[in-house]
Amino acid sequence: MLLAILSLVSLLTITVYFGCQKMVADKREDIVTAWRALDDAYQPIEDMASDLVNNHPDETEGIQEAWQKSVQICIGPDDLVSKNLRQYQQVKSRLLHALDDYFEHATRLERKNEKKKQEHIKSYQQLRRAVKSYNEKVTSYNQQIVRFPLSLFNYSKKPTYPVHD
Repeated sequence: MLLAILSLVSLLTITVYFGCQKMVADKREDIVTAWRALDDAYQPIEDMASDLVNNHPDETEGIQEAWQKSVQICIGPDDLVSKNLRQYQQVKSRLLHALDDYFEHATRLERKNEKKKQEHIKSYQQLRRAVKSYNEKVTSYNQQIVRFPLSLFNYSKKPTYPVHD
């Protein structure tokens, strides 16, 4: 009888452990997917900056430096720590602000530039949705790992993406 109880407790413990591992792995995969979507959301913004820099070099000095730094910074899913996210966000934010300034201060917006401005606004909105989705996935993960029984396994929290307007 004692052997049967010990076997049942062992089986239950193993089931809970592997269930927890699977739950955390699924949440981590959600974060990786959301991170890739967030990172991909910057691509049309960088493409627009590249196009402006290449076609209007005299008018886009502020964009050029921000764009060059933006395309150089890369963070993989395994590098999602607060320091890296802050640095990534700051570099990408400089590019967004440079584009905003360009469109805001252009004295004579040609029809082509007006279209690019609308594309920039659309890309920025898409980026905001990607940031929101990523942060929701991270928050869900962070809330889940502090609940019993996951709290027994000492998982570390993931940082959210810094949001600054």
